Amino acid sequence: MKTIYKSLCISIMLLLAFMSINFNKSYADNNHNIPNVSERNYNKNVKNINKIRYEELKKKINRKKSFILFIGYKECKYCRASSHLLKRFNNIYHKKFFYLDLDKISHKDIKNGFYKFANYKLKLFATPTIMPIKNGKINYKFSFVGYGFTMKNLKFIYSKISY
Repeated sequence: MKTIYKSLCISIMLLLAFMSINFNKSYADNNHNIPNVSERNYNKNVKNINKIRYEELKKKINRKKSFILFIGYKECKYCRASSHLLKRFNNIYHKKFFYLDLDKISHKDIKNGFYKFANYKLKLFATPTIMPIKNGKINYKFSFVGYGFTMKNLKFIYSKISY
């Protein structure tokens, strides 16, 4: 009887864990039609997005600000492929849209706990990542990871931080 009960509990836990995976929000591995965007064009596309450094990001979260965070870097082909859309989004929502460029993380940032912050606070596991932060709280449920999000998705994320 105990064996059946254990098996049933484990099966239910595995089923719940599987059901909690959100397959439609991670596109990078599924989509093979990824446009080839050069690093130079990527830099042009993200040039006007508000840059934010690690220390500034921590302060903004601690001050309970609301904004959308884009995490990426120029060597990431999925970030580059998404950059034209991010540029368009930034043209509309510039004041609430910030870019954490992973290429700009310094040794000082690493010494000051960036990896712990990225893993445990941001729960960063892939790029590009787009996450809504409202009143200093990250809404992981509505974050997008990987290539393939649309302007409609970005506007939806924005609706999660606007009042």
